[in-house]
Amino acid sequence: MFGLIIGRSRGAFGIAIILSFALIYFLPAERKLKKILSAVISVFLVLTIAFNANIIQKIDSNFKNHDNLAARDRVWNISLEAFKLYPIFGVGNANFKYLDAFKIKNSVESRGEIFDSEKYHFVGHSHNIFLSALAERGIVGFIVLINFMIAWLFLLIKDYKRIKINHLSQMLWGGSLSAFIVTFGAGFVNSTLHHEHALLAFIFLSLHLNYLKKNHLDS
Repeated sequence: MFGLIIGRSRGAFGIAIILSFALIYFLPAERKLKKILSAVISVFLVLTIAFNANIIQKIDSNFKNHDNLAARDRVWNISLEAFKLYPIFGVGNANFKYLDAFKIKNSVESRGEIFDSEKYHFVGHSHNIFLSALAERGIVGFIVLINFMIAWLFLLIKDYKRIKINHLSQMLWGGSLSAFIVTFGAGFVNSTLHHEHALLAFIFLSLHLNYLKKNHLDS
């Protein structure tokens, strides 16, 4: 938590708070312990705000500058424009960084619209896992991502009744839930599920799946 505050990542900090409460609520434990842990996190959050921590300063600064999304909305406009250019299969994996003002301008004006450079911010990735799939892999890639997300969520729901078997099953289920929430929660404001993040997410998911198979619980 302290690292997230220092790093000033609002999305990561918010997801960390949500994830903490989710694990407390869903994982089996005594009610008294759940209340204590919830109180600790709540107090930590209140102190973070009260002492005007780095991350709170960033939120306040962005609010005053009328840039709450830190230019992400302008990056997302590029993703949507890329989807309009190549709606079926997208621009291709890792090709988002090659989109420039010239390509976007031509695309916008080809529809008889006026290109406004202030509406676009050109960076290396989409800052959104869903728009990243839509821009780089088109509607085909987007459908694959949504199907994967639903399948993972269904697995978590289906297996939830079985996690009381032992502490190991609880730990692996919790790890899988954590990877899911971070991937698709933080994915609304960042391009998760790539490189190191993807490796860690799939490790947690595979441990969960392997445990189910090993104990014949995957049926």
